Amino acid sequence: FFSSRRRHTRYGTVTGVQTCALPICVEYMRSVIWPRAAQIIKAAQEGVLAAQPKARFILHLTQWNKPEYCLAFWRTMIDAGVRVDIPGLSYFPSNAKEPAEREFDFLQKQIGTIHDALKKPVLICETGYPAVEKFGGQFADWNLPASGYPLNEQGQARWLADLAKMVRSDPRFAGFFYWSPEWYDGGIWDAFSLFDANGASRAGVRSMARP
Repeated sequence: FFSSRRRHTRYGTVTGVQTCALPICVEYMRSVIWPRAAQIIKAAQEGVLAAQPKARFILHLTQWNKPEYCLAFWRTMIDAGVRVDIPGLSYFPSNAKEPAEREFDFLQKQIGTIHDALKKPVLICETGYPAVEKFGGQFADWNLPASGYPLNEQGQARWLADLAKMVRSDPRFAGFFYWSPEWYDGGIWDAFSLFDANGASRAGVRSMARP
């Protein structure tokens, strides 16, 4: 991993471009990193299938707002013989710097692009929304509100209810998982938890109930 990062840095230095620029990242990953990853993933899948022939596989990425990057990855995997039964994404809109990217219609557009290309519904493997405005830890800057959803307990509950409603009504979604709803006492994920500092449930616990 560290060797690959050094090569990536040298690649950016030699070409004189910013290494995080999307076209460069995709080209580098597609030519250097992803083919190696595909060998490992394919071998792992073969082992799983030997024990569980009916197993299905999720390939999960974090770049929910960069569908072109995700599609390049999944296509590389598929071309290498890796099964992508369910494409998966993380979705944390409160870390999006652009306000438009925090809106549900933006997510639906990204999901639509992926669904149209792969003809598969997309699973939101991780998601969450803060119930407080200010918090510490490594996610302290994930505190940017989506329009209509203030960073408080009721805003979190309303956001989660609307997400659940959208996912249930749109066949391009395979479903979603709320990330670590019970993790309220570590100082890292407290703001996103569905339980307060005393372990009492927040209103968002009831937001995923079917109407």
